[in-house]
Amino acid sequence: MKDFLFNNCDICLNPNIIERYVGDNKNYSNSHFVIKTACSNGKWTWGYGIMIHDQGGSCGAGRGSFEKKYGTEKEAINAACKFIREYRKRLGITVFQPRLKVCT
Repeated sequence: MKDFLFNNCDICLNPNIIERYVGDNKNYSNSHFVIKTACSNGKWTWGYGIMIHDQGGSCGAGRGSFEKKYGTEKEAINAACKFIREYRKRLGITVFQPRLKVCT
């Protein structure tokens, strides 16, 4: 397994990156999301970067006490996909759908 490095704030400096760009709609051609995963002490966590048209946000993959931990990387990725779907719904956007082979 990859050796993940964390800074003093417990954010991973070298996470695994899963990225999906969406360019199929002229209004959302610059929209994308990034899922970041990292493992510490056998537990997986996730972070994200999201930009939908002119709105977005990001969070690093951290190992702090406030982050939820998962037994596998796939579980962490699925939690990130769920978060992104909920984020999209809050914005009322229907064309931006996270579709990754790793997401169930």
